Amino acid sequence: SYSNVVSINFNNAINELIKLYPQPAAGLLTINVPSNESDNASITIYNAMGEKMISLYNLNGLLFNVDLSELKSGVYYIEITIDGEVNQSKILKH
Repeated sequence: SYSNVVSINFNNAINELIKLYPQPAAGLLTINVPSNESDNASITIYNAMGEKMISLYNLNGLLFNVDLSELKSGVYYIEITIDGEVNQSKILKH
């Protein structure tokens, strides 16, 4: 089990959760998406100024890893789009 799991409420009828861990992250951030909503996902990470830092497209699967090691410590915003549904959350980088 993970002690630092942040969950995003997923805005659909199933109301599944996307899990992000660890939080705060130093290197790899793991994103675990609901099994029924994982086709053609995209992940974008923005800094506090709204500048795009990392973009990943056309992802398929249930578990994605994003390498944050090149980012400076601080607060970032992650946007996860799955089948047109946009989910946003704040993440912390060590």
